[in-house]
Amino acid sequence: MGLDERIIDLEERLMHQEKALEALSIANHRQQNQLDQIQRELKQVRQMLLQLSSGEVGDSANEPPPPHY
Repeated sequence: MGLDERIIDLEERLMHQEKALEALSIANHRQQNQLDQIQRELKQVRQMLLQLSSGEVGDSANEPPPPHY
């Protein structure tokens, strides 16, 4: 394998690695966005659970009975 062929081979490998790195970067960014969304939702669920356990949401004893059909 001559020097020119080796350089071409290395350039092709570099090009493929750059494409793979870009794809991984995009996937990483998407996953981080998903994690951020999940963390926000988890925080909301925790707040709802705290409200339910502390009775802030409402007491069912004070609610009128449901209509009977």
